[in-house]
Amino acid sequence: MKKKIISVFFILLYVAGKSQSNADSMLLFFKNHPKSSAIFALKNNAVLGAFNETKVMPLATMPDLLVAIEFAKHATYLQVDTAERINLKDLVKYYFESEKIDAYENWLAIMLQQKKVQNNTVSLMDVVHGMLQYGVLANSEFLMDKIGFDNIKSSIKSFNLNDHTAIMPVVGALALYQNRAKTSEKKIWKAIANMDEEEYCKAAFLMHLAIKGDSTFKAKMPKKITDTKILNMWSDRLAQASVKTYGVLLQSLLKEQLLSPANYRMLRAVVEWPMQFSTVNKMFDRFMMKGSATPTVFSQAQYGKLKDGSEIVLVYSCANLTPTEMQQITRWHQQFELQLFTDMAFQQRINALQTVKKNN
Repeated sequence: MKKKIISVFFILLYVAGKSQSNADSMLLFFKNHPKSSAIFALKNNAVLGAFNETKVMPLATMPDLLVAIEFAKHATYLQVDTAERINLKDLVKYYFESEKIDAYENWLAIMLQQKKVQNNTVSLMDVVHGMLQYGVLANSEFLMDKIGFDNIKSSIKSFNLNDHTAIMPVVGALALYQNRAKTSEKKIWKAIANMDEEEYCKAAFLMHLAIKGDSTFKAKMPKKITDTKILNMWSDRLAQASVKTYGVLLQSLLKEQLLSPANYRMLRAVVEWPMQFSTVNKMFDRFMMKGSATPTVFSQAQYGKLKDGSEIVLVYSCANLTPTEMQQITRWHQQFELQLFTDMAFQQRINALQTVKKNN
């Protein structure tokens, strides 16, 4: 899953007509799951498609975009050095092995292959790319701490993300569910379930500090997290917002309406990472994407400016997914996204989702 959700190579996979069924299947999924899916798409300032767009939804790790924005601001004002060497031990402390949610090992293997690891360190910029391009939770946790949780939280207010729930340390939150004292797991889960949002965020932050400051803390945790129930409970309480909230944010970023020109130069260097590929350059002047997934949630946030000048924003989320549905979506979504950006006839079908919403 983790490789598929961040893959820019959906463009390479496209052969006209042959993958139409994948795009159709994804579109049908939205129609058939009106209670657990949402989509918001814009084209040249006009709504291209909107389905449950104002419903507050699980978004997995889409709030990493807010981390990227704050990083860009800090880097612009030299509050952080993009070339700073970050010791891998400061990242791996936040890595809890689970093939279902984190891509740390995959990212690290690529860093080694590209010879970007020097004396067991990587650049801060590579840490940011690991978060955005590969979905590395450990990198996200490290960056939130380095930039400042309060700075990231303040962006919710400053960008008027009014329906956004609280930002929290994602790894700290996951660690809450681990049975370190060998007590009843049901008691742990019940205690967490009874926490309100403020209590939960505070507990996650304290857990983050414990992981950060105690070198022996992680050794008390299970070596590998395999319990799907734990992952689902953790996923359900990650930050949420409506897809429209993120769609409007992406539109403002694409039009460069929120930050200074210097901030945008830095932000584009990190969020528009797909532009490094020639296949993307042939179709777009600008393109960004942030894919996010947990075992039960799949979400995407993308914007693009095509060669003809058209500007498109796409944000969607699918929640409460079964393992089979997750497999299907990871197979379907790339062609769905490509056709939404490039096929005018398919765009009209996206627009028809609004009719489906009215009839439900």
